[in-house]
Amino acid sequence: MTKLKTDTLDLVKRALKEYSAATISDIDETTVINVAENLLPDILKSNDLDDTGYGSENEAFLYNLISRRIKDLPIAYLTNRCEFLGIELISQSGTFIPKKQTEFLVTTVLDLVQKNFATQQLLNIIDMCTGIGNIAIAVAINLPKAKVYATDISEKAIEIAKKNAAKYHLDQRISFFTGDLFAPLERVNLKGSIDAIICNPPYIPTAKIKNLSKSIIDYEPLNALDGGWCGLHYYMKVISGSVDLLKPGGFLAFEVGGGQGQSVARLMKRKELYSEAVLVSCPGAGEDIVSCSLL
Repeated sequence: MTKLKTDTLDLVKRALKEYSAATISDIDETTVINVAENLLPDILKSNDLDDTGYGSENEAFLYNLISRRIKDLPIAYLTNRCEFLGIELISQSGTFIPKKQTEFLVTTVLDLVQKNFATQQLLNIIDMCTGIGNIAIAVAINLPKAKVYATDISEKAIEIAKKNAAKYHLDQRISFFTGDLFAPLERVNLKGSIDAIICNPPYIPTAKIKNLSKSIIDYEPLNALDGGWCGLHYYMKVISGSVDLLKPGGFLAFEVGGGQGQSVARLMKRKELYSEAVLVSCPGAGEDIVSCSLL
């Protein structure tokens, strides 16, 4: 993108201050430039405006366009930043934004690891549907003895996830794979060697996607949200595919949507190699965590 006029950047900064004083605490130059680069090309092009000469008569018009777009676009896309368990991550439009309730999935997994593998010297963990790598990175930071294998079907998400891992010098401890669920892991021999599989899959029933907020429907990738007609499509596939990878005593942990916990627990129970599933409710959220161990 060509260098933007100072006047145009000032409009962006004004709009940010008006909208997000309580949301973006640090409206610094980097934040303003990130927002401008994310928003302005489309705004200017679609309204036949040119940053080098839109004229003072169009200033109010352009300001209103910027303000409206800022109010719709998720903060993580505006700033190219998000936070997960206190870890700052790169986030870009077209990738799934980590949600607060998913932090509970990670803390639950960390507790299970401490309970089941406290004396183990090396841990092998899979993060299925990794997105921008938030779960994999949080696990690797909190479990220094863990090697993490992270997969996602989105090439863009994996590209961002690799940058996030590099930011925390985790390149050697997290291996990223692009592909559908377990398929890309076939190139490495992990059979019977995995201590934990963590998965936050798409779990919203297809018919309910339309009920999500505009900021999600219009901007986040729908394939990271749509769990099929009943919302359980990916749970069934991951439960089935996990058996050959987990070692005896290894566990599988999911985030599940509100009201889905018992259904996912029953799916796990059908696989007689798994122990009784444990259902844990996420405080203050509709989601649950379901986990079970391989017998």
